[in-house]
Amino acid sequence: RTVATAHYFSTGLLPDGSVPIAYRKPLGPVDPLFGTRIPKTISPSAMAGIRREAAEQGQKILSAHKSHLASDYREMEELLDVKESKAWKEGTFTGFRDDDTALTYEAGEKPKMKGSLKLAHSLSDFLLLQYYETEDDRKAAFGHPMDRRDWEKIGDIKDLYGEILYGSPTLAKVIGAPLLHLISSEMENSRKLTYICGHDSNISILMGALTVRPYELPESLEKKVPFGMKMVIEKWKSGSREYGTVTLVYPSTDEIRYLSLLSLSHPPMVYSLHFEGIPENEDGMMEWGRLVERFKANGSR
Repeated sequence: RTVATAHYFSTGLLPDGSVPIAYRKPLGPVDPLFGTRIPKTISPSAMAGIRREAAEQGQKILSAHKSHLASDYREMEELLDVKESKAWKEGTFTGFRDDDTALTYEAGEKPKMKGSLKLAHSLSDFLLLQYYETEDDRKAAFGHPMDRRDWEKIGDIKDLYGEILYGSPTLAKVIGAPLLHLISSEMENSRKLTYICGHDSNISILMGALTVRPYELPESLEKKVPFGMKMVIEKWKSGSREYGTVTLVYPSTDEIRYLSLLSLSHPPMVYSLHFEGIPENEDGMMEWGRLVERFKANGSR
């Protein structure tokens, strides 16, 4: 999917350019650059610290969202008619809980989650796709009346999963080091444009590793990492000084659902990111060197 996405992007940007698409692995195996495994080389003592901090951070994020998580779960249960399901009637499923999320972190493995949130995340992913692909609101909701806020609750569940699983800065820096290293290297070369195509999990990892200030994206059911989102890093010059901006560019929910053609007259949504510890000038720009250093420091190996 990522290789195909890169082909589509290059075709749209330079339709007559025949731009070659580079990928380091044959189709099938996961390219380590975009992998989400914790490196095998982490020492047992370092792994113990990462495990402790990641679990604490995950529980902290979960606690901060508990006030609305129960409501999100109820919305999903009603949407899916879970009380009419075979699992409910046989007693093997008794409803989503907000106190059974368990996180595990092991060297050489992906971060893992067990419990209601993991199951609800898989279901929310499916339900959001169904909403985007179905213009009939009732049909998308299996005949239930649901407004935009109801669907945002489903999006909340998808967002929360990634935020909890990869929200620890220490964990995110370890997993994301190869990608951060590549990005910082590209920021320091003379190329005019670099396009790197990965997964939504890579964006979640970057957010944790770079200590991004909290944000919520407007006009989207998913407030953190919606479908089709890009992180765009731009370099600006004013005389001898260099500045940088980082924005999230994404189609709105309606633009996804109704297949809107995006153009200069009908652009996608653009949201500016801000970083803890990096000051901005009156135009909201950061010193380029400070921005590069944030990526470089967190991508050191």
